[in-house]
Amino acid sequence: MPLLGPLAIVYVVWGSTYLALKVAVEHLPPLTLSAVRFLVAGLLLYAWCAWRRRRRPERGWHRPTRAHWRTGLVLGLLLPAAGTGGATWAEQEISSGTAALLLATIPLWIVLGTRIVDRERISAPVAVGLVAGIAGVGVLVNPFSGAAPDPLAAAVALGGAMCWGLGSVYGRHAPHPEQPLLASAVEMICAGAALAVLGGLGGEFGRIDLSAEVTVSLVAVGYLIVFGSLLAYSAYEWLLRNAPARIAGT
Repeated sequence: MPLLGPLAIVYVVWGSTYLALKVAVEHLPPLTLSAVRFLVAGLLLYAWCAWRRRRRPERGWHRPTRAHWRTGLVLGLLLPAAGTGGATWAEQEISSGTAALLLATIPLWIVLGTRIVDRERISAPVAVGLVAGIAGVGVLVNPFSGAAPDPLAAAVALGGAMCWGLGSVYGRHAPHPEQPLLASAVEMICAGAALAVLGGLGGEFGRIDLSAEVTVSLVAVGYLIVFGSLLAYSAYEWLLRNAPARIAGT
């Protein structure tokens, strides 16, 4: 029962972010908006954790160690940066439904990763569930109803899904801060910094146009910060600690 709340947040709220990403990239460059999204959310969450640390130092609210920052860097690059940042970049050329279908392969990568790393056997129910889940998303979005998706964008989204899935397996074994919220903050800060560097190197800063037409995209970024990052990503981080990775990845 305790898993139902975080899973519902990931299913419903995170599912809605694919549409928000599509709206955001209409007028904002993808890597830069992702950098802003994760930097703002990560810094806000880190500040809140620091405040909790000063008020409740006896309850596990400690500063992240060097090992925690290393883990945060790896997970930040694999999950928010490559996974979500890749999906955001891809949605310049593919629909949000197609992106959702490609990202629905995350549980498959998690199962394959746990099979290799943990020698966890892939049972028949798990295999059937994976096939049924991906097929279900395919029926919902019907990617064959229109023109074929851009192959490069599709490959980037699929690669992001692979990074997310394998990163989730790594996260089960890596050292974390005791508090999941602090772990989320560290990962998002690292991801935001990396995406900002990539956006700058790619010349995205010069493409930012804050005209009146960008208002809807800015609202979408705000939604992504509050609901996609602060709420849904933190819920996913909690699930990685308290549920099998293949369940969290669904």
